[in-house]
Amino acid sequence: MKRIAFCLLFFPSLIWICSCETKNRNSSDTKTENVALNTNKSKQETEKEKNISFDNMKGQSIIKNITNNQDYSGFTKSKTGLLYKFHRKNDGELLTTKDVVEIEMNYFLNDSLLFLSSAYPKQFKMPVEKSAFKGDLYEGLLMMHVGDSASFVVRADSTYLILWKQKLPDFVTSKDIVRFDIVIKNKEDRVDFGQRLYEKKKTQAEKSRKDLQVYIHDNDIQKPPRASGLIIIPIQSGYGKKVTSGDRVRLHYTATLIDGTLYKSTRSNNTPVEWIVGALGNDIPRGMDEGLQQMYEGGVTKFIIPSHLAFGQEEKPGIPPFANFIYEVELLEIVKNNN
Repeated sequence: MKRIAFCLLFFPSLIWICSCETKNRNSSDTKTENVALNTNKSKQETEKEKNISFDNMKGQSIIKNITNNQDYSGFTKSKTGLLYKFHRKNDGELLTTKDVVEIEMNYFLNDSLLFLSSAYPKQFKMPVEKSAFKGDLYEGLLMMHVGDSASFVVRADSTYLILWKQKLPDFVTSKDIVRFDIVIKNKEDRVDFGQRLYEKKKTQAEKSRKDLQVYIHDNDIQKPPRASGLIIIPIQSGYGKKVTSGDRVRLHYTATLIDGTLYKSTRSNNTPVEWIVGALGNDIPRGMDEGLQQMYEGGVTKFIIPSHLAFGQEEKPGIPPFANFIYEVELLEIVKNNN
């Protein structure tokens, strides 16, 4: 039986499955139930709030005021200590650990917004899991149906340490809470979801490979690829030392997708960058480490970087999954040689 791998997207505080289907951002689609927690408002005000989109929170700062002044007297407390409040509750089948759910969600540390899904142009989907600790978010999700909106209040320290598997930040204490405001928009069987996602990624990977072959053919690239798949095309020979792993180098570069879409360029502001070879950042294709170590000080080289040496299936802002890259690099100097 094939093992299906989910595409995971990491945010500062949660692991998400991010679907590759773009959400329609028109106003009719973005309106969802508001999940404000002020329990002193009238029923009429509460009904009005159900039509307020999470978009109205867009732009709020992250952790700008660590306080907890909310009134949770209108919440129900479960046997495990989970505080919950439903703003809309439907009938039907409850969510189970066999489901992947499409959600709209905001979450807060005390009164400070950490994340809101409406700030992102993609649908957000996450698997429903067994509870990681008593009174956690998953206990709340297992109480919900499709179409429900609810708020859950859980311990911040347990959420960071157990659910998110992060070191507890200095500013979080045992008295702090994380509040999740959630709308369940849809659900899907996780096996079906995994298979569909696998097939989609497989198709994208195959298209990326064919697109690269077409680029090489149409541009009459005669240079054979290295064993890794990286293609190195010297433009101007260098005159100095050869780069080795650990060197600090200063360079200019222009990076594009193979269709000509500009990714980044130091030429736009004429400011070169310094990189440490062997320790490049996450926004630089992995293949650049291999390529730079074939250059000499003063040289100019073009690198054709296939997707598996770039970011693979990862999707970055403006960059699709399985993107192939063209880097043209001018190595100005080796600032510090590792030898």
